[in-house]
Amino acid sequence: MNSRAVNISYKGASPVVTGPIPVTEDSYPFNAADRQCVPIDLASYGYVEEEFFISGLANIYQWYDSGTSPATVRTPDAPYTTRFLLRRPEDPGRFSGNVIVEIFNWARNFDNPWGGWGESYEYFLAHGDAWVGITIRPANVTGLKNFNPERYAPLSFANPLPPDERPPDSGAYPGPASPSTESGLIWDIISHVGAIMKSDDTASPMAGYRVEYVYAAGATGGDLSAYVSAIHPLAVLDNGRPIYDGYLIKCTGVPGSINQSEPRMPPDDARCQLYVDVPVIRVMTQGDILGRGFHPDWSWVYRQPDSDEPGKQFRLYEVAGSYIGIQYCLLSNPSEEDVAAAKGIWTGPFAVPEHEFPLQYIMNGAFANLDLWVREGVPPPRAERLATTGEYPDVAFVLDESGNIKGGVRTPYVDVPMAIYTWNGKVIPFDEALLKKLYPSHDYYVNQVVEQTDALLRDRWVTGVDAEKIKQQAYEAGQKLAERIS
Repeated sequence: MNSRAVNISYKGASPVVTGPIPVTEDSYPFNAADRQCVPIDLASYGYVEEEFFISGLANIYQWYDSGTSPATVRTPDAPYTTRFLLRRPEDPGRFSGNVIVEIFNWARNFDNPWGGWGESYEYFLAHGDAWVGITIRPANVTGLKNFNPERYAPLSFANPLPPDERPPDSGAYPGPASPSTESGLIWDIISHVGAIMKSDDTASPMAGYRVEYVYAAGATGGDLSAYVSAIHPLAVLDNGRPIYDGYLIKCTGVPGSINQSEPRMPPDDARCQLYVDVPVIRVMTQGDILGRGFHPDWSWVYRQPDSDEPGKQFRLYEVAGSYIGIQYCLLSNPSEEDVAAAKGIWTGPFAVPEHEFPLQYIMNGAFANLDLWVREGVPPPRAERLATTGEYPDVAFVLDESGNIKGGVRTPYVDVPMAIYTWNGKVIPFDEALLKKLYPSHDYYVNQVVEQTDALLRDRWVTGVDAEKIKQQAYEAGQKLAERIS
């Protein structure tokens, strides 16, 4: 198996990349595209998928007691080995120049691409982007070793401190924590993988590809927020460029614990405000705003103003009607068989409901706008915050006459509705009497959706491809509507 050190021009680090790891009938990557809940044949898109191991030395950081941002080093040069998946166009000529680095979600004790690939893979594949998924949690390494002990034997997040010097676990990370491992190794791992993508070293897995920009994405309970606040100011290549050129953070809470023994910071801490020297877009679902969804953090508490100011480029999108637990992105879960082998928490089978809110369209638009912001300096559109009333902690949503929330990023799904979209993901379809009152004909309904969709496209909330999908769905929904109210 080929192992080689990669010069990443970052603080003298030269992590070792091993791979591609061979694929056989009995040994294949966890999260392989052709073994998702709904398999994807990447070759039909002109893409290849490869798995690599990466080994190096990572600092363990601290910040809670210091009250400073960025972080400071607590324990230097701790060895690690983890893995990443790489999906890229087979033909370098089809490559867009963008690499999307996603930190796998770990909430169910197995790697899940909920923060990028699960919703936006069609956009990435059509756009010619490369995509990388990184394993970032010791608990998920345990899952990988359950899945295939031989294949994943080298992976390690070992705690570098002697047993008698290890601080107690803060309990901030759910799942099976162990004093023998250290979650705080992830920050330099994320930096190393991003720097490898940008490296012009012939040992890089992207050698021969003209990498222009590297973006980080994730939906990981505050990990990417912590990276932006604590590590991004430190993650500067020798040429002065940042490792990551922009960030798209989905549905995550306050910055996560920076190491295994420190608690998470309170949401009113200034370091929860994610202003750095590259663009940051944060996409929040309605279910996250009042801490009633999967995340107990009140996103309402640490809202921050949008900004186009250099060094403070930021957008917050609170998407009316959306919910983090939508089924569409879960179709990119590993298969039930593979999750069982990893001893993860299975929540399927998955089927996308007829009226599920399609958050993927806003996510695709956000990725397109992030790229445009970075490449051409064109700021994304702005949206109001979701409408709330009351004072913390007695805050409630303000609803319109249809029962959907006011404010936020608006779409035809809540402005030309056929259902109520609640904060907890429950969808309540309208009855025939209300539908007939609202939409006397197929054409009346479709024309309203088309008009609003054209406005979304004009203002760059959605891509042209997705605008056509919304219109087609409206046409089909309008046909069903006509049958119901006839």
